[in-house]
Amino acid sequence: MSTHVGNVSTSSTTPTTSDLDGTDGITDAEIFTLVVMLVVMVLSLVGNLLVIGAVRIRESLRTPNNIFLVNLALADLGQGIIAIPLRMTEIFNRGTEPLVPCLMVLYVTILFFGVSMITVAMISTDRFIAIRWPFLYVQYFTKGSVLTSIICTWLFMVIFSSVPYLGAAVTPEIPTKFCFYSQYLSQAYLLTMFSLINILIIIILLFTNIYLLKQTLRHIIKIKSQVVPMSWDENSHNRSEETSQTQQAQGTTQPSSLDTPNRTRARYHREIKATKVTIAVVGFTIVLTTPIMVIDLVSVWCPICSPSIITRIAVAMAYANSCVNPWIFAGFNRLYRETYVEVLKRIRKVLLCRS
Repeated sequence: MSTHVGNVSTSSTTPTTSDLDGTDGITDAEIFTLVVMLVVMVLSLVGNLLVIGAVRIRESLRTPNNIFLVNLALADLGQGIIAIPLRMTEIFNRGTEPLVPCLMVLYVTILFFGVSMITVAMISTDRFIAIRWPFLYVQYFTKGSVLTSIICTWLFMVIFSSVPYLGAAVTPEIPTKFCFYSQYLSQAYLLTMFSLINILIIIILLFTNIYLLKQTLRHIIKIKSQVVPMSWDENSHNRSEETSQTQQAQGTTQPSSLDTPNRTRARYHREIKATKVTIAVVGFTIVLTTPIMVIDLVSVWCPICSPSIITRIAVAMAYANSCVNPWIFAGFNRLYRETYVEVLKRIRKVLLCRS
């Protein structure tokens, strides 16, 4: 039976004897899991705070798409500094009862995991609509609508993760030190969670990501031709210079006709960068989380079908998903890299001033 930690599961199949009596020392598998947890916690804390700080100090990053990225950073940060430490207590627990009530552990786990997955789906859908219906996107995807969708996501997941407290929880026949999904949650709730938060979202991500990979360049060119016809012939260039000189002589400050093509090209570069980041985020999410999702789903009916080594590898991959996104942003967007450096400089300045 497997259990998620943020985006992950921590136990492999059914509870073992050591899980029940808590007499054995820490195993090699638990040491491996613990090391992965610690690395993920550090990278998640540093990386996601850099994302939040970057958008906070750089006004040009406060676009609707980047607001989604900030929400993803908040969810991943919650997984890294709240959900994972709660799971770490299970490894150090030598007793037969959980150190933290399992319903609380599962509540935090499901909450941040669900918000993270839904946000990734919204990021992918955001880019899909921006490419497929660009003018509709400009009209309706505003900061206000994005913030509203984010608030609705958190409200939905707060309610959904609270359902076990309202009757979807079950009492395990044999208490264990680990909070296993299939021991503490009803099968109906598990199937609903897997259907809504795992399977449905993966289908959305696959559809939108494949579309983005195939259509990005073609639709960017199409948008460019529809937004404004660009004329680069010498006569129009000369007319632009004459108009600019006339405006300067008359003391007017109307923008040159060359400014519009330049602004348009800059806009397309931003769209391409945002799409590349989305494709990378969605791609890594699918690759890193799908194995553990499959193992979790199979374990509902067959707890002993997944080999321990396969589950441990899937767990490590899923852990990495909660800390990899900030570095994806930096890898595909120079502005994020530069702003990360600026954030670090400001932190260093504050620390030096205080010291």
